Parts: sequence; C-alpha cells; structure tokens
Amino acid sequence: MSGIVSPKLDDLCSEGFRMIASRAPTPEELVRAVNVWVEEILTDVWQFATHQDITRLKTLENSVTLLLTKGRRRYALPDDFHRPISATFLEPSVDGVVAPMTDAHQVPAEDGQTYLLATADSALGALFSPSGPSYAMSGRYLAMTSGVASGEVREIVVANPESLTVPGSPSTWAISHAYVRGDFVKGNGFTPDTVYVCLQAHTSGTATWPGSTREWQAYWAPVTDGAYYDITINGVWQAPQVPGNGDTFSVATIRGRWLDEEMREYMDEVSSRVGLGFPFSFVNFDRDIELDVAPDKGYVLMLRYWTDPRKVEKDSAIFRRIILNWRNAITQGVRARTAMALDDNRYVEIKREYDMAVLALVEHEYDYTPKFDRFASRRKW
Repeated sequence: MSGIVSPKLDDLCSEGFRMIASRAPTPEELVRAVNVWVEEILTDVWQFATHQDITRLKTLENSVTLLLTKGRRRYALPDDFHRPISATFLEPSVDGVVAPMTDAHQVPAEDGQTYLLATADSALGALFSPSGPSYAMSGRYLAMTSGVASGEVREIVVANPESLTVPGSPSTWAISHAYVRGDFVKGNGFTPDTVYVCLQAHTSGTATWPGSTREWQAYWAPVTDGAYYDITINGVWQAPQVPGNGDTFSVATIRGRWLDEEMREYMDEVSSRVGLGFPFSFVNFDRDIELDVAPDKGYVLMLRYWTDPRKVEKDSAIFRRIILNWRNAITQGVRARTAMALDDNRYVEIKREYDMAVLALVEHEYDYTPKFDRFASRRKW
C-alpha cells in the first residue's frame, strides 16, 4: 500500500491564486508566492502559536542524532531547532565494520525492515546468547559512526540465527570455482593471510579475485575471528544514506533518557563537573548544547525536538510534511495575499477566512500535546 503523496508547493500556490484571479499565475507571480508568501504564511502560523504559548505542534516534531566524542562537551544543533522533546543517550558496547551490501543482501522484509549484512569480531559474537543468537541483541541499536550513513541509528530487531562461523582452515581461493553464499576462503596472492566470506553465488574469475579489483567487494567480505551475522533492523536505509563497505558502526544500548518537560529541569543548570565521565545532562545555548561533563568515550545522543518552521530547508522531509499537513492554511494564505495584491474588494472577508484556517490548524495540531505530556511525565533510566 503506497503512502500519501505530499502535494507540490507550486500546485498549492497556483490553486490559491486561481481562487481569486480566475487564472493561473504568471511565472513571476508563482515565484513570489512560493518564495515570499509561503514564508509569510509559515510565520503567521508560528507567531499565532507563539502568542498562545503552544508551539509544540505535532507536525513540527523532528529528530537529530549526535555522535559524541571523547573529551568534547559542546555540539551544534540543527538550524531549525526550537526546543527539546526528549534526549536518549546510547552507550556503545562493541564496534564493527560493515561488509559490502548488494541487492542480494539488503532484502526488504514483509514488514518493511531490511537485512543488514555485517562482519563481526569475537566481541560482537559474545553479545549472542548461547540459547539463541538473537536474544542478547534485543533492545540494542545499530549506530553508524562513519561513511555516508554516519549519525544514522536503527533499532536492532533480531539477528539471523544462521550466523556463519569461520572454519579453522578455510581453503585457498581458486579461479573458475563455483562458490555459494557462506563459503569461506583464504586470499590467494594479493592477501594470503586474510579470510573472506562469500556474499553471493558466483563462478570465480579475475574480476571476483579477493583483494584485486573493486568488483570483488560485491562477492567477498574480509572477516576476522568470530562470526558473520545478518542483522534485521527496524526501518529501511534511505538513499543516499546507505551503509557501504568499510563503514564503521557501534552496537549500543540505552544508558539514560530524559522526556519532555523534565529536561528543562536539567538544561537550566550549568554543571561544574570536571574531567571525563558519562554525561547526565546538557544546557542549550541557542543553536548549541553543552554537556555537563566531557564524555569519557564515544556516545550517541538521539535528540527529538520541536522545529521552528521559519527555518526549515525546503528540500527537507519535515518541510514536505508541513506542506502536506498545513496545505489548507497555505492555500488560504496565498488566496488572501492574492486578493490583497490585486486589490480585490473581498479581501477583508477572505483574510478573516484565512485567520480562521490558521486558528483551526493550531487547535488541531495542539490537541496532540496534552496527551503526550501525560505520557512523558516519567524519567526513564
């Protein structure tokens, strides 16, 4: 089943203009509506909500992931950051390296999840319970720490129980041999001391010779000791942020969490902790946050926050969500501004209808927050 398609901003502006002018806007009029009037309309909604002290509108809920590094206390926030909703600190327990992923190894599951094929050393293998390979992975997160997907975090749902154990003495790679997924070989010539696992069935040739050309990485992945696992994650990787060969990740667990209003209890305090340690809180300085202590190692901070719609990039996912959910107010706003620009004698009445559309929008969006407040009244550790 396909999702709802967000309307195009040009179409909304053209519709609002046509309601008054009974014609399509000229290219110049459309540019003015898209680049000037829409920003004014978003400002109208924001200012009305701000005057009512109800800026926590459900469409404006956003998130960002920050990779915290050892010894560094201050980090930049997104330009559209307004106020926090929740903060979750993840503590990495083991690191790893992603193996090559091809269409054969990133397979969409029925519930929309994907399989991530990753190499693992003995430390990652230790996370798997003897009673079932997926047991100890439950509740953990996969945090990408390098590559194009750096900063992306996905919950680990399960690890494929058919993990592949490296044999004690794998055979040496040979040309013109039929290999299947899961076969292990030792390098031949280029990397004689490296063990590789086969990623997809093929008949070996010079192009698939491990360690030789770039093509071989689609067929083989280097492994060390331990095992080689398929990990099922919650959610899909969105291009272009798809992990690739050699990108690094951490398997992390939740160390601390703050929710909604209780965060400000901590954010208003400037800690005097010195040295290194686990951050228990942070202070918000406009577009930066400062941790109460410099991290003693790398952590991951997942921050959910309310967006300022006036500062959202027009090519972002949240802007498309704004256009979808606020389309009536945007259309009515363009309609009212068209009436004013064309000196239409119906402007006063149309402006009143636009104001009512903004009021209805804010009331509908704000209805979400009292329920959330009751849900988020507890701090979890």
